[in-house]
Amino acid sequence: MSNQDELRNYLKPILEEKSSKDVFKNSMRELIPNCKTDDGKQHILLLFVSFTCSGIIFWFVSDLNKAIFSLIELSNSIILVLFATIFTVSALFISIINGRSLRYLLYPIDSKDQDYKSIYLAFTRQFYGLMLYFLIFIALNLILLFLMQNIQILYPIEFEIQIKVIFIILISVYFVLIVHALIETKCFIYNLYQIFKISVAGAVL
Repeated sequence: MSNQDELRNYLKPILEEKSSKDVFKNSMRELIPNCKTDDGKQHILLLFVSFTCSGIIFWFVSDLNKAIFSLIELSNSIILVLFATIFTVSALFISIINGRSLRYLLYPIDSKDQDYKSIYLAFTRQFYGLMLYFLIFIALNLILLFLMQNIQILYPIEFEIQIKVIFIILISVYFVLIVHALIETKCFIYNLYQIFKISVAGAVL
């Protein structure tokens, strides 16, 4: 197989994404931890610990509504910073890519992978997925802030414990989503570091 044929094979996964639905599905899949790898197992374990700890902490909070409101405001600030960071990193990615380094980035991550998934494809999918994730999170925060500020939730006293449990579970899931965003941002920056190394190698070879 010639180099041109190899490159065509490596470009197939990129060219096969012909609709926004395909891009969305593949990008969201990049954000799901892979339980078959050690990193994926650690990721899932950290999310489980975050869920458990946040649930215990919120159970002992005296003013749950105020705590939830504070968490939403804090998460909104964090997500906006992460959003700006990813944009800056992506601009850096574009600036360091040239013809030779791009050729190296198109090689499959795993030589045995029949889908020819490359570092370039993984990085761009992760970038798109994180952008969507953060935009959805920002929209969700705006809706939650509006509801918290303008709607007074009233429920019978006899159901107070049950409602509190439901609220704690929901806010714990919300907290896990924030932790997940932080972990994925760390992975994204690590992938950029890998691209830096490949770009240096491509410039030298």
